[in-house]
Parts: sequence; C-alpha cells; structure tokens
Amino acid sequence: MKTAKNRSISVFTLCLILIAGFSSIYQIVLMKCDKQLTKFKLWKIFFNFVGKEYKSLIPKLLEYSRFDFHPHQSDERNLMAATKQKRGITDNTALFS
Repeated sequence: MKTAKNRSISVFTLCLILIAGFSSIYQIVLMKCDKQLTKFKLWKIFFNFVGKEYKSLIPKLLEYSRFDFHPHQSDERNLMAATKQKRGITDNTALFS
C-alpha cells in the first residue's frame, strides 16, 4: 500500500520528467524553426547546458525522495542568502509580502 508521501513523490518526479522532456522538445522545435537543427556546435552547447542542469538536479531529487527526508535536514541558508542579495531583499518579512 502506497502512502500519501510516496504518491506525492511519484507525482513530483513525473512532473519533473515531463517538464524536462517538454522543454527539450521545445528547444528542438525552436532549433528546427531557425534551421539550426543540423549544426553540431549548437547541439554541443545544448547538451552541455542540459548536462549541467541535470547534474545539479538529480542529487537534490534523490535527497528529496528519501523515505525519512524532512526539509529541515538540508541546509539551504547559503542559497537563500545569495537569492536575497541578488533580489535586494534586506529583511525576512519582505519575502512573504
């Protein structure tokens, strides 16, 4: 019997796969419209980009998919600080307004 958490993880994983698949298809369609589909250099750039994105996404996805995972177990304070600095946010309450 699947628990609600297992179902939500399955749906989340399926959504990520669908988003990645559709964005890749969309990129290929754009390359075809621009008549760039046969250019090896552009394919190399595309696969380098996709490889970097998946390399950073897969470990986080596996961490999230652990049975005993809780969001407080991962330390994202550096990411939050960098995002706040990039957005020019100085106090914590501004995130939710």
